Amino acid sequence: MQTTMNSIIQKVMVEPLKKGEAFSIFWELLNDKFGEKNKIYLASFLTAMQARGPTVEEISGLMKAVNKDAKKLITKIKPVCGIVGNGRDDFKTINISTGASLICAASGLAIAKNGCRAESSKTGTTDVLEALGAKINCSPKKSLRSLEENKFALFDAEMYFPRMTRNYVGTVSWRNPLSAALAIASPIRFDSIIFGISDPNLIDDITPEILKKIGPRNTMIVCGKVGNGYIDELSTAGTSYLKKISNTPSKKEVIFPELLGIKKAKPWQLKQYETHKENAKALLRGISGRDKAICDCLCLNAGAALYISGLASDIKEGFEIAEQVVGDQTLKVLRKYVIATGGEPNWNGKGLLYSVN
Repeated sequence: MQTTMNSIIQKVMVEPLKKGEAFSIFWELLNDKFGEKNKIYLASFLTAMQARGPTVEEISGLMKAVNKDAKKLITKIKPVCGIVGNGRDDFKTINISTGASLICAASGLAIAKNGCRAESSKTGTTDVLEALGAKINCSPKKSLRSLEENKFALFDAEMYFPRMTRNYVGTVSWRNPLSAALAIASPIRFDSIIFGISDPNLIDDITPEILKKIGPRNTMIVCGKVGNGYIDELSTAGTSYLKKISNTPSKKEVIFPELLGIKKAKPWQLKQYETHKENAKALLRGISGRDKAICDCLCLNAGAALYISGLASDIKEGFEIAEQVVGDQTLKVLRKYVIATGGEPNWNGKGLLYSVN
């Protein structure tokens, strides 16, 4: 068995696999077919493919295995949008996609939030929502009810992708073929997605082809500049790049916060803190409107989601819609979500954190 896997890895280094081959091999790896050598083989397999340069067919095969691993949920609510990123940012920010998702929900757009604990940052989506009082391991039924009644719910990878969490998370933390698409894996079917990448060059690379093949019809790829680095979100601290993926070709667009009427932020104003508690406080300051710099960045990303989902005519209008619900309405979404999970909110009516377990 070991000789067979070694030969496969040697082949992958020089020769692309067919979709079915990539699926079969990755599915075996997800199912621990190689015992104590399994994680070594998994890392070597993905590294070999990345070193050669993965194909759309290979990544489609890998994602077929990822999706087979998923516990699927069915919802009647439409449309459902995802705000996700491939991580590996040069500049670690506060939890922008989580805050933007809550603002979208308050604006009337249902967001199924993919997430997990921090892997390449200090605080992941799961960590920050848990710090705010949510019961992350609540039943799928509770999460689905929150999505349908409150337009927001977290679907943590550990519960819905058990094999992936056990074998992949913590084993392959560097950029690899799955980085191009893994974030869109969800137990809920998306109608639209904001997909963030941390390298602007990938917007015109293989990523659009992959997302057009396996993503929802309405997709936007985004990347933002902060200081000398890049983030997998739209930025109010510098230039942002985006590309819409649909049936018709789209060129990469460049946007500047100042041209949208947004005051340009300083990089330090968006920088992630060292602890989950501090990052929970930053998230509350943003969605309550008490921190204008954070709030603007959250609203910009929410505005893009509202636009790609058809609730706004462009990003600027989406930003303006998002601004209107910051404060009580967005805090209400967060409160209702936390309670729906069986948790207890960790903040007061003004959005001030007062305790974290």
